[in-house]
Amino acid sequence: MKPCFGWEGKVIDLSYEDKQGYKMFLDQPTINHKAVIFGAGQINQYLVDVLAMLDYEVTVVDDRPDFANRPRFPKAKRVEAKGRFYCSLSSFMLNWWKRLWSGKM
Repeated sequence: MKPCFGWEGKVIDLSYEDKQGYKMFLDQPTINHKAVIFGAGQINQYLVDVLAMLDYEVTVVDDRPDFANRPRFPKAKRVEAKGRFYCSLSSFMLNWWKRLWSGKM
């Protein structure tokens, strides 16, 4: 059986005694999902918690250091407090494109 895109699969034979031909196909995701949250308000704290439970690599960006900090977002991989919000977005997009074209995504 051919695995789906981004998944590694294996077939486990479940046959025993006189019960032959039972097999199970087991898949595990191999893609690392990433999410960038712009804004470090109260609702996004809960959103980061949910995304972390789903094994997303979460980055939080906000222009307010009082909001964008590690104690408020302990489950985020990165928390960035940038001076200007649009500069944060521009910097993020530039770095994302660089990683995409270099094959490091």
